[in-house]
Amino acid sequence: MNWYFFVAESLVGWYASEASLQWALNAYNVAIAATLLVGVALGDRFGRRRVYNLGILVFTLGSVFCALANRMPLLIVARVIAGIGASVMTPMSMAILTAAVPVAKRGKALGIWSGIGGLALIVGPALGGLIVAKLTWQWIFWINVPLGLIVIGLSRFYLPESTGVATPINLTDAGLSMLAMTAIIWALAASSTSINGLGPFVGLIIGLVAGTWFIKRQQHVVAPLMPLTLFKKRIFTMGNVATFLLYAAMYGVVFFLPQFLQVVQHDNAWEAGLSLLPWTGTLVLVAPFAGKAVDLYGEAIVAVIGKAAGIYNVFRLLGGAAGTAIAVVVFTVSSRVPAMNAIGFQTVMFSTALISAIGAGCAWQIRNSKNL
Repeated sequence: MNWYFFVAESLVGWYASEASLQWALNAYNVAIAATLLVGVALGDRFGRRRVYNLGILVFTLGSVFCALANRMPLLIVARVIAGIGASVMTPMSMAILTAAVPVAKRGKALGIWSGIGGLALIVGPALGGLIVAKLTWQWIFWINVPLGLIVIGLSRFYLPESTGVATPINLTDAGLSMLAMTAIIWALAASSTSINGLGPFVGLIIGLVAGTWFIKRQQHVVAPLMPLTLFKKRIFTMGNVATFLLYAAMYGVVFFLPQFLQVVQHDNAWEAGLSLLPWTGTLVLVAPFAGKAVDLYGEAIVAVIGKAAGIYNVFRLLGGAAGTAIAVVVFTVSSRVPAMNAIGFQTVMFSTALISAIGAGCAWQIRNSKNL
């Protein structure tokens, strides 16, 4: 996500509207949210590696369309295509990993997986800033093409195929989940850019109604997209709440920190990317140890279900959208001027720190929970 901000910075003069520019970024998350649970169900039914490779292929094609886009509407559509492909990449990779690793070592394996994935957070800011500074913004997307093709080729040789319970996908449930997630994520994102607050409010109501209907149906259908029985386990519920808060805090920081470095500190894209490294690099150092601790305390049991990975990503996306919206509102209220400034930035950082502290409290509840 970090390097896409540098793309946004370089497009300001070309695309004019900052609101439409933000939607070029938001379209990606909305597409992921809309198709996530359906994509996980398809992986369980038709093969996780197969759906994983299909997702990478769609994401790669979306990246090509992004690089070729010469108008804002085309870029937004291309981002939607890339988001649809990306919606299955993370949950499928988690499901493939947990199916291939013994139960006793899954926590450690997921920790290593998170650490390796965190390399993107380290490389992303610096590499994205360097590419934008030295080349053109289109190369941010062109670089995904060879990487995507290499990953597809390697996965066919080295990743085992696995499936879940091959249950039929209920179209009503799929439609309701897509409508609920799209409307809620859109409303949260639009709340920070819309002049008229009625649109986001209506979108939020539509999303909540669709989400409530979806949850009601999950209590009675034979093969639910989101098994509500998982939430009977306190560790699972609190874990997803902690995930929501983590990404709410992180997205708030990610949205404003590069702006502060470039607008207030007057760093160029390359310097701003390097300045983010001490923050993003901690994930790689901490994740493997956290995963080993999960195995030690026996709290990795719930993470083995593919659908559980999908639910985790739902909370991750909701948290990111909510965190960005909250950060923008906090900045607008606290800042004396609409442009980026130190006072507004500091207030946003305090608010994200508070969200992080609440998330840490949820994590502590998980550690002390006996209802596994």
